[in-house]
Parts: sequence; structure tokens; C-alpha cells
Amino acid sequence: MGTEVDQRGGETPRRRRPNYVLRYTLEGHRKSISSVKFSPCGRFLASSSADKSIRIWTTEGKFVRVLEGHTQGLSDLSWS
Repeated sequence: MGTEVDQRGGETPRRRRPNYVLRYTLEGHRKSISSVKFSPCGRFLASSSADKSIRIWTTEGKFVRVLEGHTQGLSDLSWS
């Protein structure tokens, strides 16, 4: 796997890069996204945004619903 030289001049084992693959592009927010969280059951994703909405998708990429009504942009969200 090889080694790398760290900031102090010592050698450290080279780390493997993760093999991530893009599966879905979730579109819909009109402004920047501030948070994305998995549901406790692991079947859904929710995202909050500066556009004052929360959007929910399945983990297969299917849009479920949008939650609107906030008066300001959202900085975070939480499942319960």
C-alpha cells in the first residue's frame, strides 16, 4: 500500500480511498441545503434548506413530500 510523509517528516501508512459511487441526484431545493439526515428506520432521507423547506426522499431516490411553512431558512433538522 505504500507510505506517505507526514507534516513532521515521519512516514505513515498510505490510506485507501473509499470507493463511493453516485447513485441518485436529489433535486428540488431552490437554495443551499443545510442538512441531510437518515430517518431512524433507515428508509428515508430528509434535507433542510435556506429555501424554508424540508424535502423527504426514500433511500432509493424517490421523492416523497415537501414540508413548507417556515418563515425563515432552515439550518438543521432532526427525526423523532
